[in-house]
Amino acid sequence: MIDELEIFRRYQKTKDINLRNEIALNNISLVHYAIKNIFVPNHNDYEELEQEGFIGLLKAIENFNPNLGFKFSSFAYKYILSASRFRLDYNKDTSLDEPVKNKSIGDPDDIELIDTIEDTTIDIPRDVENESISERIKKILTKDEYTCINLFYKYDFTLKEIAKYMNISVHVLYRIRNKAIIKIKGNPYFQSYKNEIEKENNISYLKAYDYSVPRVQSSNISNPVWEILLEREKLENKIIKQALI
Repeated sequence: MIDELEIFRRYQKTKDINLRNEIALNNISLVHYAIKNIFVPNHNDYEELEQEGFIGLLKAIENFNPNLGFKFSSFAYKYILSASRFRLDYNKDTSLDEPVKNKSIGDPDDIELIDTIEDTTIDIPRDVENESISERIKKILTKDEYTCINLFYKYDFTLKEIAKYMNISVHVLYRIRNKAIIKIKGNPYFQSYKNEIEKENNISYLKAYDYSVPRVQSSNISNPVWEILLEREKLENKIIKQALI
C-alpha cells in the first residue's frame, strides 16, 4: 500500500487532477467530521456546508506540503472549517441599518452599514460579475445539480468520481448533469453572458458546413455536421466553466 505522504509528493510533482481527486475522496470523512462540530439542526443547511467543506478540502490538498512533517488531517481540518464557517457567515441576515462596530472613539456621528456600501453605478470588475453569474446559476439548480456541475466543470472531477462522492450511480448522475446543463443553457442571463464572452473574444457562431466544396477522398471517417456540433458543445462547456469560476 502506498504511503499517504508519498501520494502527496507525487501530486506535488505532477499536479495530476485524477490523483488530487483520489486524495479528496479518500479523505471525505474529514469534511463530515469538521461540519459535525459547527452544524446546528434547523438552523444550517448541512448539504451547503458539506459542499463548502469539500471545496476547503480541495484547497488543503493544493497547499499541503508533505515535507514539513505535518499530518494532512490536521492541516485540512482548518481549511474545511474556514470554508464552512464562511458559508455560515454569508448566510447570516445583516441589517443595512445596523451600526458599524469598532468605530474610533470620538466619532461625532453614528455610521450605519448602508453608509459604507460602495456606489454600484461604477464599473464592476469581471471577477465580481462572474460571482454574480455563479450565484444565478446556483439559484436555478437543485442542490444535487449544482454539486454535479460545480465538481464537473470547476474542479474537473469525472462523473464516476462525483457519483462516488454523492453516493449515487453514474447513470443517475448522468441524468442529473444533463438536466442541469439544459437549465443553464436555457437561462436568459447565461445566454446574455455567453453572447458577451463571444463578442469579447471575437467568437462568431460556427459556420455551417459548405457542401459546395469538393470532397477529398480520405481514409478518415468524418461527419462535418457532427464536428460542428462538437465544436459548439466545447465552446459552451468552456463558457459554463468560466461562469462558475
